[in-house]
Amino acid sequence: MYKYAFCEVFTKKLLPSIKLYIAYKLVSEYGFTQLEASRILGVKQPLINYLLSGRRIPKYIELIQSNPVLKSIVDRLTE
Repeated sequence: MYKYAFCEVFTKKLLPSIKLYIAYKLVSEYGFTQLEASRILGVKQPLINYLLSGRRIPKYIELIQSNPVLKSIVDRLTE
């Protein structure tokens, strides 16, 4: 039996990482500023800065990047 429900893990772990990954793509590929991306996605701007500078990379972002199906879904959402 699982300790946490899937929806709880998704909203607390995976969804914030998806938002950060989208913010990363918006800033690095689509020319958004960090502040614009943070306001659109509801993510704190310093966290986006840490991700872009490589000072902090959440493990679930690595999961998104390593899973081709999940990565393609998130990439399509970003477009």
